[in-house]
Amino acid sequence: MVGNPCETFLCHTRLESELAEPIKGRVSHMLEDGKLHEEDIVRRCITAGYEVLHSCLDKQLELKIPISKNMVVSGHPDGILKCGKKSFDLDRTDPLFKFSQSCYLLEITAPSMTNFALLVKDGLKVQNYQKYVQTQVYMMSDRVNSYTGGSGCVCVAKNKNTTALYEEGIVFHQDCIDELLERLGRVEIMVKKGIIPDYRCGDGRKRYCKYRSLCFDRIDFNTRVTQGVLDGSTLREADELRGLAAMWKKGKDLENESKELVETAREEFRNVIESYEAEGLVISDIKAKMVDSHSTSVDLNTLKLKAPDLYDEVVITKPNRFVRVSR
Repeated sequence: MVGNPCETFLCHTRLESELAEPIKGRVSHMLEDGKLHEEDIVRRCITAGYEVLHSCLDKQLELKIPISKNMVVSGHPDGILKCGKKSFDLDRTDPLFKFSQSCYLLEITAPSMTNFALLVKDGLKVQNYQKYVQTQVYMMSDRVNSYTGGSGCVCVAKNKNTTALYEEGIVFHQDCIDELLERLGRVEIMVKKGIIPDYRCGDGRKRYCKYRSLCFDRIDFNTRVTQGVLDGSTLREADELRGLAAMWKKGKDLENESKELVETAREEFRNVIESYEAEGLVISDIKAKMVDSHSTSVDLNTLKLKAPDLYDEVVITKPNRFVRVSR
């Protein structure tokens, strides 16, 4: 919670406002669901040959971390990933991240499909800054470093919709802690005065924040429409739409890459088969076979010009409505 970038939220939390909206059933179920995903990731790590210490399957570390002379942060990390000499790859790493270390802090998250797409696109610091700050604070812990030696953190994210995984290597950055201390210092001053900052978030956070009723009497999204086309950034679904856009672009890039790979392989198979004057070949679980085929097409414009009655009889046009997505 301490990593939340919203100083208004932090002030409300410190002042323990009684007007906070209680956790509703859906959010409660999401939290319980998150525990199941956490267990799944830990079991996957163990199955892959790693050891996970102090995980949700065991007794998690209970930390009291002094981040300054006057400030102590509590928390319990998701585990310590013990790799030994086992090598591994990550989807994204901090330039200073070191491989081949024996142990790392392990943090687990299970975002939705759209947030997962944003995570893959931008990394944890951009997509979930609060979680990123949490890893930074945990990496200050002497108890964590007694295992890791300050080697860093491996964050594993599981797409709760598709079970796809994303893994990122994170290292400690003092400037992140310095920014956190400055923010908490400002919050402390305002809390002592019993005041709330004027800052109000302008993104999708205000739909889910438990203090939204204190910040917004009425959530009003200034929706903009140009010639029937919505400006997605002005909608209450803006964050979800950004995730969908990132997911579409990733899928399109993979689609184009896959077509190129398939065609290249097909052409090379053909060259080998023809060089041996064979009918096909089998390699691994792939079978490539020469096929003679003929294609048939109809020139509808010529048909309509020369035989309009026949055209009307055989050509059926049905209305169709679909979404065309483009860059």
